[in-house]
Amino acid sequence: IGWWLGALFIAAGYLFTGLLVTIPIGWWFLNRIGRAMTLMPARVDTLTVSTATGSDLLIRKPKQIFWPIRVIYTFLIGLWIGGIWLTVAYVLCLTILLMPLGLWMINRAPAMITLEQR
Repeated sequence: IGWWLGALFIAAGYLFTGLLVTIPIGWWFLNRIGRAMTLMPARVDTLTVSTATGSDLLIRKPKQIFWPIRVIYTFLIGLWIGGIWLTVAYVLCLTILLMPLGLWMINRAPAMITLEQR
């Protein structure tokens, strides 16, 4: 189901992002295209710190670019570049030989479209 679910996530992401009021919903879809196509879990950077009382697990999330800058970038540049990027990636995924490159591109699409930091 990954092929058609990925296409639905792309379409929903562009639709909701284009409606302005629903930008967060659109970004949610666009940031999860790779997960929808491959069921790959979200990447989480963790750091284990050993102390005298035991080990603590710290989860580090990267600092995001200020959201108004991301919105401006998304509408002026990101949607266009992202559309071309995702089209090429989707076509690459249709071939068995170039599928790894296509999936790599799909997993980097959020950075291309919305400047999401991972």
